[in-house]
Amino acid sequence: MNAHLMKCNKALEERVNELEEKDKEKKVEFVGLEKKENEDVAKIIIQVANKLHMDVSQIEHAERVGRIKPDADKPLPVVVTLRTKGARDKWIRSRKKLLTNGEIYGTNNDNRIYINENLTRYKRNLLWVTKNQLRKTYKYIWVQDRKILIRKSDEQKKIMSIKSERDIEKYIENNLNTATS
Repeated sequence: MNAHLMKCNKALEERVNELEEKDKEKKVEFVGLEKKENEDVAKIIIQVANKLHMDVSQIEHAERVGRIKPDADKPLPVVVTLRTKGARDKWIRSRKKLLTNGEIYGTNNDNRIYINENLTRYKRNLLWVTKNQLRKTYKYIWVQDRKILIRKSDEQKKIMSIKSERDIEKYIENNLNTATS
């Protein structure tokens, strides 16, 4: 009976994660976007869209998310919901253009604004664990289309995907076996 419940629980967790992933497929996240008193986040995102030459009609909704921490000096991220996954992909590609707060607000603030994929809590945590566990042995760790990818070096062209902490353990074990042989 216990094994059956564990199997059902695992299936439910996977289903919830799939639904959360589906919810994120049209969203991008802005990190480092300065917070102004009485700000209108939607207007700010329209300014960002114009700077990046994005179609503002594709913006559905924008809001700051997360809990305000009293001692935090960083502004909360802004999550933007777009009308299509294609629009989201264009925004993600545009992140190569360096954008600063000064460019948006017309100030001398040269703090960079980052455009990231909006990850589920599970994926965000898995990315954090991946970076902490594999940083020393893998040169490249990144997210592309909400998938966590790793590559060992410039010479190695093979890109591997991390889907769970078991994958991380497997790559650590492979590195240990390679180092001892």
